Amino acid sequence: MAIVINVTVPTPIEVTLTPLGGVGPQGPTGPAGSGGGGGGMTVIDITTDTTVDATWPGSFIQGDSADPFIVTIAAFADVPIETGAHTWLCQAGAGQITVAPADGVTLFSQHDDQFATVRQHAVVELVKVDTDTWRMFGQTAAPAPLITGTPTLEYVGDQLVWTIDYNPAATLVTDVVYNSVDDFDGGNYYDWLVPQDHPDTLPADPLSGRFVWLYFGASLAGASTQAHTNAVDLTAVTPADAAPTAFSVTPLASLSGIAGVCKSGYTDGYPAPTYSGQWQVSTDDGATYTPTGDPVTFSATGNSLNSALPSGLCKCTVTATNTSGSLDADSNVITVT
Repeated sequence: MAIVINVTVPTPIEVTLTPLGGVGPQGPTGPAGSGGGGGGMTVIDITTDTTVDATWPGSFIQGDSADPFIVTIAAFADVPIETGAHTWLCQAGAGQITVAPADGVTLFSQHDDQFATVRQHAVVELVKVDTDTWRMFGQTAAPAPLITGTPTLEYVGDQLVWTIDYNPAATLVTDVVYNSVDDFDGGNYYDWLVPQDHPDTLPADPLSGRFVWLYFGASLAGASTQAHTNAVDLTAVTPADAAPTAFSVTPLASLSGIAGVCKSGYTDGYPAPTYSGQWQVSTDDGATYTPTGDPVTFSATGNSLNSALPSGLCKCTVTATNTSGSLDADSNVITVT
């Protein structure tokens, strides 16, 4: 039997090859890409209380200090940093860094009270999530105790000497408390007596004859605490004689020609001064004043009995007197109708 094989041969395809031409001109350079992991971050060094500023977003901040300090986040109105900004903050030194929001700024942390770095070399990140809202996370901790232990007070020579262990980053306010008996809660406050720079000593003379304490209030990043010292008994201390020193006088509101007067502020001087006063009236727009009414007498609280006053501009002159001298103080002027 014969075998037949059919083979189909495809039609040939012609291909024309064109020689390759020269290379054309180079196109324009495209935009630069974002920075890689090899660089691009600015490092900023700080050593003391600082406010976050417009150079911080995207930067690494190194806080290198032996003492604790505060980084404050200002309101957008004061330092306009855009939402989405973030920065890293490193405690490079031994001093703990506390982050504190300014008035009008809200700061959230992973724990309600953790607004500080936990230890040396710790890093936290600050991210702005709204106009005046920030979040803080990373190696956070609560700030160091605002006041540690109990402050102490001693009478040394003619001075009151105290010690207090408190967080240097905190704001510390100090008042002197006195009482005729050993009872802190029933005592009176001398807000004026301790200067704002908080020296370690006070003269005892103005407080002689009393029990004396120091009261402290410390605040930091929204937290606050209070403490007071032990009592120092100055009831047997007799100060040197001294003439009265400056004090202030405030007239109480006039109602239908009846007014009183309040002595405010504490007057130095020994023996303790006594006080007397005299209302004066002007009918020529304050050019001259003449005494009016009976002399003013004062209660133990420093308020006078009410006095009947004529129409016009009135003020009260109060005199502090002791065996070493006297001193006058005028109130401001009130209008009596």
